[in-house]
Amino acid sequence: KGQAVALDLAALFGTGVNGQPEGISLATGLNSITLGNAFTWADALEFESLIAQDNADMGSFNIVTTAQSRAKLKAALKSTGIAGYIWEDNEINGYPAMVSQQMDDNRLLMGDFSQLILGSWGGMSILVDTTTIAEQNQTRIIVNSEHDVAVRHGESFCLSTDSAAQ
Repeated sequence: KGQAVALDLAALFGTGVNGQPEGISLATGLNSITLGNAFTWADALEFESLIAQDNADMGSFNIVTTAQSRAKLKAALKSTGIAGYIWEDNEINGYPAMVSQQMDDNRLLMGDFSQLILGSWGGMSILVDTTTIAEQNQTRIIVNSEHDVAVRHGESFCLSTDSAAQ
């Protein structure tokens, strides 16, 4: 589980330094929106529109945010005269929406994740160390694997620059 969480974080917000891959948040061509206030239905439409304007609308979008943002979006009405809530049936604007606590500052990311490349090589190595903390009657297990992340087309993603949970 720990490696999957680390890979998730690297894919989203990897810094590209100190052995970390460069994540989606640093991708060249990445679309971004500054929300300024609470996330609105108009913002949901703007995410989709910015990606489409870059000819990156392949129709297979997914949306990722935090549990805190999801709670607020489930309670936020779309708009006056438009029935429903922004987040309904695990969708926003007809696109699958999901939660990851890896999203920093409750931001929201929409994108075509088929444009994210996750590479791994060399398999996984597991080392069982029975001596380092043996006097505490414990065993240390070290797991190593090597991965990289690449974004094929940054234009296929749009990230809020501030909180969707305001």
